[in-house]
Amino acid sequence: MDSALQQDYLKSLGIVQYVPREWAVAASESSEREQIGSESRTKAPGQRVEVSAQTASPSAAEAFSAAMTAAMPASKTTQDKHVAALVSLTELSARPAGAKKVPVRPVVAVEEFAQAIEVKFSLWQISPELLVCTMVEGALADRDEMQLLRNLLNAIGCGFNSLPSLELVEWPPYPKAQGDEAEVREFLSSLLHARFNRQPVKSMLVLGEQAARWLLEPAALDHIDNGRVASSEQTVAITLPSLKQMIEVPQLKSDAWQILQPLLPSLPINPSS
Repeated sequence: MDSALQQDYLKSLGIVQYVPREWAVAASESSEREQIGSESRTKAPGQRVEVSAQTASPSAAEAFSAAMTAAMPASKTTQDKHVAALVSLTELSARPAGAKKVPVRPVVAVEEFAQAIEVKFSLWQISPELLVCTMVEGALADRDEMQLLRNLLNAIGCGFNSLPSLELVEWPPYPKAQGDEAEVREFLSSLLHARFNRQPVKSMLVLGEQAARWLLEPAALDHIDNGRVASSEQTVAITLPSLKQMIEVPQLKSDAWQILQPLLPSLPINPSS
């Protein structure tokens, strides 16, 4: 790493910087020559030029800034990057005493990491034509939520006391599996399509906004009409509030029933009943 770049990094990290003596001396002599030359050009011919100590000697801040600039690489692109990363020492030295110091944010490379996605869904194959899906948020459905689900299903004619076996679908499907939102959606969509190809389903009951967000295509979400939207050529998705929401806000149960009543009039009764 060249010295100029190293000094830039040290400065940005707030580490005290030390300038080689020859840099400061060279910068001071160069500044003095420029000052004398400038005043010589403004004086009349033959007039003696007097250089005061204040005029001839730049401040330590100016000398340091000049030395740093002189030591930078010749490449303009690299030099511009270095200059942009430095704080103006002259401005800092001119700051009034007692003025509030503004912390300098370190210039560091930021690497963005995709936030790990973890989602889990509960599925119940209620009948050959009805699949129920809900998102697991923290824990599986409790006893009250399961009772509410049974009541809803019995209200549309399923007629059973116990639900079929629960199936869990989750991402990541195996430890350390990685994927962004698009890949997770593709995984869930492929899983559902494979399931429907193996066993066609007329209706898919989706409980909760989050479950609908993950299990339905983004375009389908914009076309939900009275809780209903086509999920595929043979399957209609019916979206309802989550079980937890309906327990917390009882009015939502009535809204759910209004959606269910006309949409699922012909679901077959549970074969075991």
